[in-house]
Amino acid sequence: MSVRDQIRLKLKKRQRFKFDQLRQLLILTPAEKRVVIFILVAFLLGLVTKYYRHAHSSPALSQSNLNSVQTPGAPSITPLQKRAPKSAPP
Repeated sequence: MSVRDQIRLKLKKRQRFKFDQLRQLLILTPAEKRVVIFILVAFLLGLVTKYYRHAHSSPALSQSNLNSVQTPGAPSITPLQKRAPKSAPP
């Protein structure tokens, strides 16, 4: 065996040792795996929703259009009146 082969063998052993250490650090329980998967899926769904809404955005209605457009049978929107304070008992 040449010197070059010995050095290569030593480097492979070091890399394997470091990989084994890293692998032991990343071992997760089944519950932890489910949590990680849930977070990733929620993140991906958020991204998909963001890009879908961006691609399929509806034109913004102006304030005058908002007041004139109402769905049939929907009650009209009026501001709430403030209640008068109750009088204190004598």
